[in-house]
Amino acid sequence: IIDNGTQYGQLYAKRFRDLGIEVDSIDAGVYYEERKLVRPKVSLFDVINYAGVVIAGGKSSVTDSPKKRVDIDPRIYSEFDGPLLGPCFGHQDMADRLGGKVVSGLKQCGPVFSNIDLNNNFFYNLESAVQQINSTHNDGVSIMPEGFKRIAYSTNELTGQEYVDAMSKAPSEGKNNWRIGTQFHPETNL
Repeated sequence: IIDNGTQYGQLYAKRFRDLGIEVDSIDAGVYYEERKLVRPKVSLFDVINYAGVVIAGGKSSVTDSPKKRVDIDPRIYSEFDGPLLGPCFGHQDMADRLGGKVVSGLKQCGPVFSNIDLNNNFFYNLESAVQQINSTHNDGVSIMPEGFKRIAYSTNELTGQEYVDAMSKAPSEGKNNWRIGTQFHPETNL
């Protein structure tokens, strides 16, 4: 788990451990140390030997200036051979790094009802195509990267604006390199 300073960082680890999966965390948060900005860069080589990667949320925004943004090696999104889950910031960063577009101002906060694609493996064993999710963000994916499919969406009842709540890219032939991004927090119990 690459933790970018999310409020749910330890909850990701707990959910996986509850499933019997061994977890390591890499702190990639943007923080200050003795009045100096510290931005640890997380590279492809930091995760290359793991079976899967979660790039979690955090306070950093994809729309921030490069000096304030968490510095995730873009090769993790394109070259890592295992499955990658990007909730919240990870969803937005994946979209941005792979050629999609993220815009500021697509705000949602709290419980949201999302329409999901029950045929997608990520939603395996869910029975209802409408799920209540926990979505807390100020930015959103407005254009998905090439090859990605929208697998969940919600609609703002006041404006009619549709949100890309989740996107997925099937693995390359012969590989297990699924790419799934969720605007929402799947680690919470909504």
